[in-house]
This record gives sequence, structure tokens and C-alpha cells, in this order.
Amino acid sequence: MSLWRRISASTNLSPEGEQYIAAFGYQTAVGHDPNLNLVVYPFDAVNGFGTRIPAPTELQGTQGGGKIDFAPSGAALVSTFPVNSPPPYKLTAYEWDEGFGSLYTSQPTVVNPDNVEFNGDGDVLFMSDVGGITYGTRIKAFNWSDSTGAGSEIGSYVTVSNSTQDFVPIAVSPNGNFLAVGYSAGAHLEVYPFNKSTGFGTKQEAPNNTSNTVWDVAWNNAGTYVAVAGSGYDGEHRLNIYEWDNATGTFGSKVSGVSVEPLNTTQVSVFSVIFAPDDEAIILGCDGGSVDKLQAYEWDNATGTFGSKYTSATGTSGGAPRDLKFNTNGTVLFAGGGSVATHPVHAWEWDSSTGFGAKYDNADNSGYSQTFYFHSLAYIDLG
Repeated sequence: MSLWRRISASTNLSPEGEQYIAAFGYQTAVGHDPNLNLVVYPFDAVNGFGTRIPAPTELQGTQGGGKIDFAPSGAALVSTFPVNSPPPYKLTAYEWDEGFGSLYTSQPTVVNPDNVEFNGDGDVLFMSDVGGITYGTRIKAFNWSDSTGAGSEIGSYVTVSNSTQDFVPIAVSPNGNFLAVGYSAGAHLEVYPFNKSTGFGTKQEAPNNTSNTVWDVAWNNAGTYVAVAGSGYDGEHRLNIYEWDNATGTFGSKVSGVSVEPLNTTQVSVFSVIFAPDDEAIILGCDGGSVDKLQAYEWDNATGTFGSKYTSATGTSGGAPRDLKFNTNGTVLFAGGGSVATHPVHAWEWDSSTGFGAKYDNADNSGYSQTFYFHSLAYIDLG
């Protein structure tokens, strides 16, 4: 148990301060510090970002994508990109306790892991593995233990596409019983039922999907809607939202009236999507021309209604946010720095009734340049 948790338990202090936001990116310039590819910042809603904690080992990475995730217990941080060493590559997972610990040993061999995400119980780690035409794009699930890391594979992997994929986002449903998968060849959104004993079941394909290249998928916090974000030339082709029935494991109707600005024929990519914890707003990271790179829209969970756009955030900079996270109680929104950005992560106060509030002071960005591509965030609250 960390010092802060021992103090909190003995004094009933609020656990503010035992929160961390991790950012992963990749710099294309020669001579950069590869230890800055993965960094973690302590964070609290009063003081903002704390002193940066870089990873102790060099991680490889590519501009295309890649995700990281904290184990729900806060005891580990997993990256899709391998330690800078010759292949075959192993899944990269660090022990975590207010800082980086040792790398877990004896982790599964991977080809080109693209996204990772834990289930809510923290005993299953999901992964998309993008291996090209010969290998195929696969989704896998591994047993997870905080003491040993990723263990045996659960059931058999599923090949979701035999075409080359640049990016295959995944999202675990709040109840842990379904995995949403987005990709850019064939169907753009599929949901697989999942059982901890037997693995993946028969997929369900979303109807009437109009996205082109797919960048992100997300569940609302009630698990009754699933969204897929992508690229498109008009406002209705950039974000698709579907009803989801947990009892039957099937899609319902596609939500109508979902339109992302601008409403003209400009090519716009929605790189990231997230529902606010109260399910009263949807936030997007966008790119394309002069588009507002951080957009937020009202959302009515009861009726499945996509509403008005909130006033834009102040102080946005750099490229489109490739990832978005909320703190636990939904009062802080984190946005990844995106492409050609000089800051790995930004943060704003948030209230679903009013939208964006004040922007927090920037996190330490020493050693970064505009050749950095930030494309993943991970948040943990150990309170």
C-alpha cells in the first residue's frame, strides 16, 4: 500500500493527489530522448499536473497509433509498444506504485499490438494485434494478475479482418461482457460477446455505418449506447451512435441527427470520442482544415438524442487530440496533445451543465518538439 493510501486510511483524508495521467507518443526526429515516449504525471483537481515521471526504458513507437492502460488496481501500466530491443516482441507491462517499477517478465509474444484495455474487474486484458494481410488483424484476451502480468490466452483469438489495418480501436463494455471493435475494411463496428471461461462469441455488426477510416470506439457509461468515430466529408459521416441491448447482445437503432461540425464537404477526422461520466455530454477530438479540434455536444441518455454544441474550449493548441479521458467524478477532461504537438496532455475543468471551464496550466513539456505524435492517455484514481 502506498504512503498516501496509508495516510488516507488513518486520517480519512480525501485521496486527491493519488491520481495519475499517463501519455504515450512517438517522436520522429533523430536524437530525441525515447524515454519521453511514455510519461506519467501526478494530478489533482486543485493543483493540476505534478512532476513528470518518465519511463525507465526506451519504448519503440509509430505515428499510426497505439494505446496504454492502467490496471484498475493501479498496480500496473501496460503499453502496446515494445521495449526498444530486437524481435520477437513481448507485451510491455510495468509494475506501478507512485512510479515505474520493474517490467513484468514472461509476457505474451505479440506481432504488432495496437490497442489494449482492461475489463473493470482487472482480471482480463484485451488487445488488438494488427499483423497485416498474412497474419490478419486479431483480437485477443489474456488472463491478468497484478503479481505476474498477462498470462494465458482466454479461448481462441478472433480474426476480425484479413486486410492491412492502420488502427484497430477496442472498447470494453461497462459490464465487461462485450468488446466493441472498430476497423476500416468491411464492417466498421463489430461487438463480440465475451465470457471469462470460454472467450469470444459470435460477433454482431452495426447496421448502416457511414464512417470511412475508423479511429475510435466508445461505450456510454450505462452500456446502452456504443459510438464509432471516423473520417467523413459531411457532418453525419464522422460519428455513428447505436443503441445496444445488453440482455440480447444485439444492436438497436442508429441514433439520428448526429452531425459533427463543420457541416460542409471538408474532410474531417474524429480521432477520439468519449461520453462524460454522467452520460450527459459527448466530447470529440477532431482534425481537418480549420475545424474546432476539441468539440463537445449535449447528449440525452434517456432518449438517445444528440444535442447542441457547447462553447469551444479555450487554450487549445497543437494537433487533434488522439485520446480523451475524464477524471473519476467527471470534473476534469484530459486531452492528448495529438500530432505535431509540443505538449503531451492538456486538462480543462468540466461541468456537463455548462461545458468547458478553465484550462489547467500546461504539464512539463521539456524535451519535446513538434515532431512528437501523442496518441494515447491512461488515467487512474487510487483514492
